[in-house]
Amino acid sequence: MVKAITTYLRGWLGYFGDCQTPSVLQRLEAWLRRRLRSVVWKQWKRGRTRFRELRKRGVGKDLAAQTAGSPHGPWRIANSPALSIALPNAYFAMLGLPPMVVPSQLNPPNRRMRTRMCGGVGGEDERSPPYPDPTRARRSASFLYDS
Repeated sequence: MVKAITTYLRGWLGYFGDCQTPSVLQRLEAWLRRRLRSVVWKQWKRGRTRFRELRKRGVGKDLAAQTAGSPHGPWRIANSPALSIALPNAYFAMLGLPPMVVPSQLNPPNRRMRTRMCGGVGGEDERSPPYPDPTRARRSASFLYDS
């Protein structure tokens, strides 16, 4: 199933990969992984099989028992911590599911950037402003008018 999805996604990402809103692709990727977890949960049909598969994949005994015996449906269980531990994102990457968003495509964090502009951002003490200070200009030219 992942192989069929991968061939489709590669073509789709070739067309839409340079979009201006990578958050849409992130949400789509999260939805796709949740859907795959839901399919795997449906494949483990019985409670005993679900418990055994969760334990085999490193989920604690209590959490595995609680999740395997849950009355909730596969879509809700696919978002549970137990399935996130048993089937992490790296598992789907190992199966060949391509990442939809490369971290370099994401927007930089919204923070102040260090610049060399005046105003002390660069860390230097005091610089002269790019415009003349009117109080200093009056003082320096006052000797012309004192006669």
